[in-house]
Amino acid sequence: MPASRARLLSLVEKILNLDFDTQHWLRAAAVSALALILVAASATGAGATLQPGAPYANPHLIPAALGDTDIDAETQTGRYSLLVRQIQLRLAEIGLYGGRIGGVMSAETAEAIRTFQRFANLPVDGKPSHELLDTLTSAAGEAQHLLLRLDRAQKDQIEQARGDLEQAFGPDWAQQARAVVTGAKPDLEALKARAESCYQAPEPACLIVEAEHAAESVEKDNLRDWALSEVIQAQARIGQADQALRVARAINDPRSVIAALSGIAVALARAGRIEEALAAAQQVPDATLRDKALRAVAEGQLAAGRPDFAEVTVSLIEAPHERLPTLVATAHAYLAHGYGDVAHGLAMEAERLADSITAELFREWALSEMASLMAAVGEGAKANIMIARIGSAKNRVQALCDIVIAELRSGREKRARQTLEIAQTTLSAISRPAERQQARACLAASHAALKEFDDALKQARGIEFGYMHSFVLARIVLAMARSHQMVEALRLIDSIQDMKLRINAYVTMSRIARENGDEDSATRLSNEAITLARGLTNPLDKAFVLADLASSQAAGGDGATGRATLGEAVDVAAKITDPWARARALSKAASALVVINGI
Repeated sequence: MPASRARLLSLVEKILNLDFDTQHWLRAAAVSALALILVAASATGAGATLQPGAPYANPHLIPAALGDTDIDAETQTGRYSLLVRQIQLRLAEIGLYGGRIGGVMSAETAEAIRTFQRFANLPVDGKPSHELLDTLTSAAGEAQHLLLRLDRAQKDQIEQARGDLEQAFGPDWAQQARAVVTGAKPDLEALKARAESCYQAPEPACLIVEAEHAAESVEKDNLRDWALSEVIQAQARIGQADQALRVARAINDPRSVIAALSGIAVALARAGRIEEALAAAQQVPDATLRDKALRAVAEGQLAAGRPDFAEVTVSLIEAPHERLPTLVATAHAYLAHGYGDVAHGLAMEAERLADSITAELFREWALSEMASLMAAVGEGAKANIMIARIGSAKNRVQALCDIVIAELRSGREKRARQTLEIAQTTLSAISRPAERQQARACLAASHAALKEFDDALKQARGIEFGYMHSFVLARIVLAMARSHQMVEALRLIDSIQDMKLRINAYVTMSRIARENGDEDSATRLSNEAITLARGLTNPLDKAFVLADLASSQAAGGDGATGRATLGEAVDVAAKITDPWARARALSKAASALVVINGI
């Protein structure tokens, strides 16, 4: 076995032994992360384990086919259809695709392809090809073995989580949970009347009730747990902590129950209910998720302008890799408030903490975090030492880009330009195309921050079309708008291929125009965003984007328009037939309405 392949399999072993995370119940995502680790090695040396057209290695692991999708007339040729079908099969085998395996190229298929391409460091275009099929086929056999190992690991995690819950809430937790989901059947006519009344005059509480009802009707356990978790977070945002705990008991997977408890703390923190959030975070029985909840509390305290409170919360976080980024953010917040000495002291504490992080997965990230902080507090020599300790050229470029931003915020533009030149030179040491594109993305953002838009666009042209290309263009567009180059920004904005990123760019440009006193431009840009949002074909995407637009409009001082747009989001959500998607859309609308009501 080649050494590189042995290292990959060793990493698989480590992943299987990791503690579960906030969204562990997304089985497909966990499967993907494990299966795709082997793609690079398989593509360069392994033969095809499963031949095209062969029977499933384990039919119980193939996701059930979902509903029909629209058929594109241009994709109905026999060879193309067979290619698409084989790719859909391979994507399903490694847990990335759950749609119909029928050879029809759908939006769901394209998104699954893009996800695989990102993990496999392939050009991201979402298109089927024979090269893609070859890569998928070489990984599929080993992915099946990983699936079986993952199932065993999941069973162990579930037992551990169940024990944690019983220790925290008593041995009757499971019985209480079953009692929640086995109540009397509701009156369907009464439910319909209640829903119609809520959709006509939406309020957060009634939207959450409708979201909960939709979530409870989801058949698949993991999807129902997902939807209920979002309902719980929406309940926490409006202060329904007791209701959130009640719904948490209806979640099937005990790991998801713990994640939901962490989600309550996160939601409370984001809603500004810091004391409640801190109390909820400290009740989370899993140490890893408790740390994540405490991070959210600290971030909420920083957003409220209280780095002193955040500093106390950070001290409660146990894992060094969770404490470090929050400590760094707290130091930056002190700098922004003019407390340079305090920030410098925290930087020294963060340096000692970073030295304690030895895991390879976190080491270079910790050095990058520390390099930018040291630059911000004026410790340039230490920043350079940390950059030199970063082994990956791609990671060094990213760290240098972070330092560029830190130098700019500190008013050291000349040093920022010098640092960017070093980052530009470091790009030549990166050989892998995917890593070069990632490096170009941060270089483009740095050039844009320095208002060097021609150089930023030059870097963007070196990135293949896809989400990363759109993301970089959006950063450049917004930097132009902030530099009062709105005309140039508008010329470029239609080049953003990802529609949600383009809509978000219009929304942010509208806010910038309003901040600059240009109400007419702000209104035109906001209307353009709404028009694009209405054109989205996926109803869940449309509901989410409209809800975000509504919050942005209200934050900009146009509460009436914000409520009208929120009404559109509710209308879209109410018409979604899939209960999982409807529950998520209604939860999102409820959360947005909480924000609007609070403005």
